[in-house]
Amino acid sequence: MKSMPRHLFNVVMKRGSLVHTPHLSLKKLSLPGEHVSVVVSRKVLASAVARNTLKRRIRAIAAESGIKDMHGIFFAKKGAGALSIADLKDEALGVLKKSRG
Repeated sequence: MKSMPRHLFNVVMKRGSLVHTPHLSLKKLSLPGEHVSVVVSRKVLASAVARNTLKRRIRAIAAESGIKDMHGIFFAKKGAGALSIADLKDEALGVLKKSRG
């Protein structure tokens, strides 16, 4: 799964649909190819190491999910950093499932 180029990021932000769960939001747009970006604010996790760890985990979960023809931007909310890996996986897969239909 590739990281999202800046021009696609702007397109998804303007035209994408938004889906929420308690700790994650997903803005997605159905286009050919697969790109994922993860946004974790300093308000969510103060430490850069913790933010990057959370980003890597969410990207790995998205890659394992086998999504096709979707460009998505995950936004972490407060409390997302405190989730266990299993809970984070459940929530990320849940938001992907909600976005499909």
